[in-house]
Amino acid sequence: MLSPDPHDTGHETRRSYALSPEQLRGIRGEIAETLFAWGYGFVSDDVVLVVSELLTNVYDYTRGACDLILRAQEGRIFITVTDTEMKVPTRIKDPWREGQGWGLAIVDALTDQRLTVITRKGKNVCCSIEAPRDHLPLSATSSRSQPTHPARTG
Repeated sequence: MLSPDPHDTGHETRRSYALSPEQLRGIRGEIAETLFAWGYGFVSDDVVLVVSELLTNVYDYTRGACDLILRAQEGRIFITVTDTEMKVPTRIKDPWREGQGWGLAIVDALTDQRLTVITRKGKNVCCSIEAPRDHLPLSATSSRSQPTHPARTG
């Protein structure tokens, strides 16, 4: 599980990676575990997919070195991916026709907004997903497939 920052009023974790395809699989599991531990398991599928698409772009267009920041605060999950490429990622207008370019289309569909900030050393791609805390926290060890309703008696 990724560790939260104990000094933050919400939850935050920061990780640095030198990405490989094998490592991406493990990162997806770590993110899901972390979100469940924070009580945001109900948005874990969307967050994992967004992060996976952003990290895949890093792997495809840079040498794979990046930083990932996840922050849960004020009813949102904030995602920032930092890499060394200074080119702003652009969404392909018609992925159906091109047969590629689904990554940013997926990110844009699942997030409220996406912002790219060019820095002296590369760029930060930032986005957020609404995640209100009106659900009961889910344990990282609880089964996602367990029914949430009481057992029926006959």
